[in-house]
Amino acid sequence: MIGPFLFVGSFIGGLAVWLLGIRPYLLRHGVTVINGATDHVSAWGDWQQCREFARTKNDSRASLLSKIFILAHIGFVGGIVLTICHV
Repeated sequence: MIGPFLFVGSFIGGLAVWLLGIRPYLLRHGVTVINGATDHVSAWGDWQQCREFARTKNDSRASLLSKIFILAHIGFVGGIVLTICHV
């Protein structure tokens, strides 16, 4: 029963980090955001931009946002696996 909660919670968490954290942060610092064919492509492109910004500028907040986003995606996949396994 933990699988669906992890699945939904990670999805909502990743979406919130992208829309309320990564995208506004990149826009505030003048980094070009990626507009893709789908929301997932845009989110993934923005995550890559945020990660590169964190590396080049040595920015701890951008690094934290990119780490939280990738952990949410790992939780999302883990939730799918656990749901398929009926856990």
